[in-house]
Amino acid sequence: MSVYPWHQSLYAGLLSRIKADRFHHALLVSGPEACGLREMVDAVATALLCETLTDSGACGQCRSCQMRRAGTHPDCLIVEPEEVGKQIKIDQIRRLGEFVARTASAGQRKVVILDPADAMNASSANSLLKSLEEPSAGTHLLLRTRSASRLLPTIRSRCETVNAGVPDSALVLPWLREQLGERADMLHAAASGRPLLAVTMAQQDGLQQLASVALSLEQALARDAYIPLTAAALHSYELTELTSAFVQVLIDFQRGLQSGREADWRLAFNLEVYRRLAARVSSQAVAMAGRQAQKTLRQALSTANPNRILLIESLLIDWRSFVTGKFAA
Repeated sequence: MSVYPWHQSLYAGLLSRIKADRFHHALLVSGPEACGLREMVDAVATALLCETLTDSGACGQCRSCQMRRAGTHPDCLIVEPEEVGKQIKIDQIRRLGEFVARTASAGQRKVVILDPADAMNASSANSLLKSLEEPSAGTHLLLRTRSASRLLPTIRSRCETVNAGVPDSALVLPWLREQLGERADMLHAAASGRPLLAVTMAQQDGLQQLASVALSLEQALARDAYIPLTAAALHSYELTELTSAFVQVLIDFQRGLQSGREADWRLAFNLEVYRRLAARVSSQAVAMAGRQAQKTLRQALSTANPNRILLIESLLIDWRSFVTGKFAA
């Protein structure tokens, strides 16, 4: 299990505690998506189970490492939503409790990976508390979340928390340039500093999505604009990625408006649209629309299965309302 360059220092600190047998029974790793935290959690899990741990991590050769690589290790349980975007159900947490209670099969330790921990509903979260309160010897729970604040205080208080923000660009960009070549810097900006999102955008033409969002903002301001039709052109995009794209475009547009320098519009492919919009909108309206888009993004990231059509339309309606001064809070 590899760790990305920007997490090497964090991983080394956790590894030293594993080697010293001072690793907390429950670790909560908090940080944004698409930054490689799951890969680091996987590496920590493998190190905890490794039979011949080295200074740089799991040996990769022992029986335990081979089972981890094959996904067949009997002492490693991965708990995640059964479908993308769905909740972690209480039955899954009950099975986790049964796993935690039994004796290790292959070694001295058992490991649970819970990812994302904030996908638990209230019943699941409360069911987890017993496993956190009464851990069996040699059992470690590794929880990954997009934001620790999304979890119950009673869960957070029973875990050691590691907060990892968007990684330092000085560590990310050399790696990205190897992966993406001359597009790396633009994609890094387009992904708001999240390296794995930048790679995904390169593979899935994510720049086109950002360009489509900028164009939709312009179209929504037309005198004869019909918002459902404008929104329909965006329906092929995944909802959370699309709402994130709205936030990115608005932040980028606002950056150049505030400074008065076109060079600060990092999404340079939107330059012509930005120029046309700049003649029609105020910096204040864009800032308010950006904050509202962030609220919509949090709603899209929730486990409440939001109505995608209504959310996309609301993004455009809110934008138009802020620009025209008719937004109703």
